[in-house]
Amino acid sequence: MKKTFSTITTNKVIRQLQHFKPELLMPAGNLEKLETAFRYGADACYIGAPNFSLRYRENQVKESDIGKAIKLARKLGKKIYVTLNIYSHNDSIKSIIKHIKYLSKVKPDAIIFSDPGMYQLIKKYYPKAELHLSVQATATNYETVKFWRDRGISRVILARELSLKEIAQIHKEVPEIELETFVHGAMCMSYSGRCLLSNYLTGRDANRGDCAHTCRWNYKVKEYVLEEGKRKGEYFPIYENQHGMHILSSQDMCLIEHIKKIIKAGVISLKIEGRAKNVSYVATITRAYRRAIDDAVAGKSFSKELLKEVKAVSNRGFCTGFYFGKPGLEHHQTFANRTEGTHGFIGIVKKFDKKNMLATIEVKGQIKLGDNLEILTPKKIIKQKVKELYNIAQKPIKIYHPGLKNFAMLKINQVIDTGDILRKKL
Repeated sequence: MKKTFSTITTNKVIRQLQHFKPELLMPAGNLEKLETAFRYGADACYIGAPNFSLRYRENQVKESDIGKAIKLARKLGKKIYVTLNIYSHNDSIKSIIKHIKYLSKVKPDAIIFSDPGMYQLIKKYYPKAELHLSVQATATNYETVKFWRDRGISRVILARELSLKEIAQIHKEVPEIELETFVHGAMCMSYSGRCLLSNYLTGRDANRGDCAHTCRWNYKVKEYVLEEGKRKGEYFPIYENQHGMHILSSQDMCLIEHIKKIIKAGVISLKIEGRAKNVSYVATITRAYRRAIDDAVAGKSFSKELLKEVKAVSNRGFCTGFYFGKPGLEHHQTFANRTEGTHGFIGIVKKFDKKNMLATIEVKGQIKLGDNLEILTPKKIIKQKVKELYNIAQKPIKIYHPGLKNFAMLKINQVIDTGDILRKKL
């Protein structure tokens, strides 16, 4: 079989992977989220311009932001992977070529692609690019991974539909290829996100980054069940309550309790979904998974406190996806398991005056005198009672609602820093 790697090179790569500390890979929907992810412990972030990646309407990234993100990452010793993973139509080819030429100048650490046509264009216009195969390409077996290995791909982002056992087998068969998998966040009811439902119902193509999330809509159905012919007595309920019906919507994935097993299977990059989520989500989830990975590498037992932390932000209930077998009815998302999280997002510290112990807060939720807040920092959680609250002109106030100006000032009892997150238990 034709191979890109020589035996010597392959052995060298395998030795490097064996000593590779698992990477925490976070989403970056804009530069603020990118900075937050790095500050709270991410090793790398994935980012992409709206027209070329699978987040279109929620993505706030400009092409020039990618260059800024790469400069920041270089300064911090972190990595940036750029998504170019849409399934392009003819009318996008010229603009994609132009974008690839831009990327060849700013030099991200890797480009994530899914379409073989994009692979050819990247090879032509940016031949030295490091390439990662997107989850959208649906790599579900080791022969597919070998195929892309022989074409110079350094990493494969495996399909979400694989079990841990299958992932371990792929690693055994192709140990020289880096494996990346999703471990947390929203899941699609279609195979690795390759959905046609949004396009059919709204004309918005999920495979070109414009998903309307039609699987999460309310559908009008009244108390029916499905029974498969050879599975007598096994009923799949289709029902509607006061909140509607959500048969197509999955629970969120959460593997924070199983990091050791995932690493043991050969995964070197643990990926979090959520470019459309807010900075509170980014900070909370990054911080929790950072500790979970570090504890796993150090041989420590999993801390149940981390599971409480990931539940602090909104979610649709948690499941383990396909990692430990095919999901059943328990993975179906309903309003019974949906939660806005245990904590509300109150604000972000934009400036801290150490002399007067005053924090300037970009307010995202209501603050009032007497509130018991938590300040989430990269290293610890600080308890803070609101005893002194001011508007931006430093006039005392009793309550502040998020509005057009969105800034308030808060007396703090400990030294904090720009970028810290304020939250309140609900």
